[in-house]
Amino acid sequence: MLTIPTSLGRFPSLLGSHLMLRNLQGTQSSLMRAQVQLATGRSLARPSDDAMAARSLLSLDAVISQRMRHLGNLQFADSTLAVVDSTISELSDLLLEAKGIASNHLGSGQDPSMAEADAAAIDAILDQIVSLANHSRDGLFLFGGSATGRTPLVEFAGGWRYQGIGDGMLTDLGLLHDLPVTMSGAEVFGSLSSRIEGDRDLDPGVESNVLLEDLRGARGLGVQPGILTIVTTPPGSQVTVDLSSAVDLDDVLASLENAVPGVFSLGDRGLVVDVPENVTIEVAELGDTTMAADLGILGSWAGPGPLAGGGLDARLTERTSIASLGVNLGTIRLENIGQVHDLDLSGAQNVGDIVRMIEDLDIGIRVEVSESGDRLEIHNEVSGSDMSIGEFAGGSTATLLGIRSMGRSTSLSVFNSGAGVDVLEGSSDLRITLRDGSGFEVDLAGTTSVGDVLDAITSAAAAAFGDPPPLSVRLAATGNGIQLVDATGGTGPLQVESANGSLAAEQLGLLASVDGSTLTGSDRARVEVESVFTHLSDLRTALLEGEEGVIGRLVESIQQDIDRAASARARAGHRSRMVADAVSRFESRNITDETIRSQLRDVDYTDASMRFATLQQQLQASLATTARISSLSLMDFLG
Repeated sequence: MLTIPTSLGRFPSLLGSHLMLRNLQGTQSSLMRAQVQLATGRSLARPSDDAMAARSLLSLDAVISQRMRHLGNLQFADSTLAVVDSTISELSDLLLEAKGIASNHLGSGQDPSMAEADAAAIDAILDQIVSLANHSRDGLFLFGGSATGRTPLVEFAGGWRYQGIGDGMLTDLGLLHDLPVTMSGAEVFGSLSSRIEGDRDLDPGVESNVLLEDLRGARGLGVQPGILTIVTTPPGSQVTVDLSSAVDLDDVLASLENAVPGVFSLGDRGLVVDVPENVTIEVAELGDTTMAADLGILGSWAGPGPLAGGGLDARLTERTSIASLGVNLGTIRLENIGQVHDLDLSGAQNVGDIVRMIEDLDIGIRVEVSESGDRLEIHNEVSGSDMSIGEFAGGSTATLLGIRSMGRSTSLSVFNSGAGVDVLEGSSDLRITLRDGSGFEVDLAGTTSVGDVLDAITSAAAAAFGDPPPLSVRLAATGNGIQLVDATGGTGPLQVESANGSLAAEQLGLLASVDGSTLTGSDRARVEVESVFTHLSDLRTALLEGEEGVIGRLVESIQQDIDRAASARARAGHRSRMVADAVSRFESRNITDETIRSQLRDVDYTDASMRFATLQQQLQASLATTARISSLSLMDFLG
């Protein structure tokens, strides 16, 4: 409504016009704001309408937007985990069917035609499980770990090779802890690579080009670059050596040589301090660094030298030179996927060369340095194929590298795909007949490794014939297996038989008879991948060959596969429950935030309508009053 301040007694017409115009404009502005609110349904058209409310709205918009993204991810995760659960359920049903087929062949005799039909059924089950392993949803492979964009399991030379990586795909779900929405193949289908952990600490020597990061240091805590001081007495001079930018031992030696010429050099295991007679060198840290202690030279060194510093203990890496290992490499034999390769490693300059040379064979064998950084590990990556690494022509390269799959330290428990070797207590397990007709029995009680078996046979032969006996026992000169060499000069067969019903001779691969003087047993310590695919592949073969003992072992293995699948399904169900709870929780929070945002942002139509009507009336009254006042003249006041 148009008003003129009462404090103004007399005022010019121009001032009155300005006051009336300002009041009209204010009313029109309020009317327009009310009209916009009614048209848009929003109480705020711009931040300046209500700065505090606008700030709150911006914060709420960001929170709700992020939560909606999380909700979308959670809903996708929920549906993905539901597919994972149903797929594992199908796997369990197929494994139960396979176990039932195998169990029917235990203790009931083998009908060849039935065995062939059941082998075909196992083959069909195997194909279905391979298909389940490669199941995808919207282009996302469910059992490839974090590698969801490529087929997890591919056929490779008659077996199956796993290409997945990691434990599962992680996505932003807005939860406190990361939750994989896919699973790894190993988690569901069993180990999809099998490992030979080297049985020998390669203990590389220290070379000048070794990186500081590859050293454990004299304290076993690594080598941390820093600054040290060296005081030489006499004459009592002090120098500061800045090693903070040193990368390898060459850098360290160069800096030390510049500071105190002719004193520090590199030995086989660490630094050597060569102090002249009647001279003392004091090495100290500068500040909080530990460089001198890590290098094994902290403290006082009195001549005459040379004096050995602390051992630097180099880690084994792919950069480690073969020369630092102190071994002469030759040829090794590698077997996998039905292929045999004799690989000459003599040209390898470092561990990385060995890794690449073996992987270049492309037979599903992978080499890597162990996490402990002191030995090599060999992996068989192919399910359905067994791997063997042995010597060639009497060499010792595989043994020196610690990667022979059947060495003296190999446990008997890994023989026969983990079934082990059954030995009798208190009775002999095998009888060996030499070519001259003489023979002896061997009691294997107490043996736990291949070396124990070799020693037991040697001791039994010495007890029967005296020392040295006419029979020597060793590991095969080429490949793997226990090898017996007869020196009697007889013409009969060299034979190994079972004694007292023991299965040890057969389980050791020694149950054989040869016409020559050398009997080489079969390799029963071959490395298999313990997975569903290996077990079903072995079951198919065992059914066709009528090996009831193997079938019995595989029934137990398949039961373990069933248990693993049940555990994997339980984990998938737990993740699904966590996701479902998060969805419910996020939706509830979203409703609360949307309510608050609506209260701040949305217009009250009743209030806005009443305000709009009031402003219309006010505008009409203002216009009428303004028109009346503007038309007044002196004549209106003359009586």
